[in-house]
Amino acid sequence: MAKHRAEKDCWLVIHGKVYDVTRFLDSHPGGADILLDAAGYDATTEFEDTGHSPEARKDLAKYEIGTVDAASEKVQKAKDGAHGGGSGTAPADTGVSPGVVVAVIVAVLSALFILLNP
Repeated sequence: MAKHRAEKDCWLVIHGKVYDVTRFLDSHPGGADILLDAAGYDATTEFEDTGHSPEARKDLAKYEIGTVDAASEKVQKAKDGAHGGGSGTAPADTGVSPGVVVAVIVAVLSALFILLNP
């Protein structure tokens, strides 16, 4: 999916279905940038949060090209702020587990507490 993030090759995943919206970019009422920002990702949340009309949902079927196979394709969630004019780049995979992040935050907060409460 990450390979399909360009104006000439733009795919989205919505509710587990893959859509090639390349030919719709110029017609999208919100502009091409919104679709390009979410391209190559699972854009279900962004699609639902926008409040698309029943007609828009029906028209989406024209662009369906398949479904996501979770066993063979890792689909990333659209980055935060996809509709806010993000950088258009894929989020980095840092490889840091959430547990490590929480542990570091707890350690920093503990140190601050000790320093500020002698």
